[in-house]
Amino acid sequence: MDVQVVNGFELHSLEIFQEYLDSLISEVEAISKTSEALYEHPSYKLLDCVASAIYEYVPKDPQSRDFNLGTTLDKSKSRKFTSWKRVKKHMPARYRLFFRFNTQQPKTIVYAWLNNEQTLRKEGAKTDVYAVFTKMLKNGTIPDSWAELIAESKALKDTA
Repeated sequence: MDVQVVNGFELHSLEIFQEYLDSLISEVEAISKTSEALYEHPSYKLLDCVASAIYEYVPKDPQSRDFNLGTTLDKSKSRKFTSWKRVKKHMPARYRLFFRFNTQQPKTIVYAWLNNEQTLRKEGAKTDVYAVFTKMLKNGTIPDSWAELIAESKALKDTA
């Protein structure tokens, strides 16, 4: 599969992200066959926001302050996980899309994870999107090192 390049960045994803994106696409395709109100459906709106984020907003400027997490993932003095970014604006409320990028050649963005209905933003909850993502980083479900992350990633599939 060819690697998509947008604004000079190669687009990659982890399997966990790609599987969720594929299932969201399939869900929207099924809804489109049975519903006249497709554009009002929450799944369509989510897919539209995700597609805009991965193909427009993030590749336009992955270093944008809008994507910074601060100490959200680790409030300790060790300041782990500071390389991670997230898309919050341009997404439905309580959804977050996590990614990392590298500006060394080849410039690359790796989309790692998008939360679902069971992991919506709710500060203090065990199922809070940030709590779940931090746990995934700590237990190795999502690699934190760039070398491991890029090794596990594959070219992002085209959503068209």
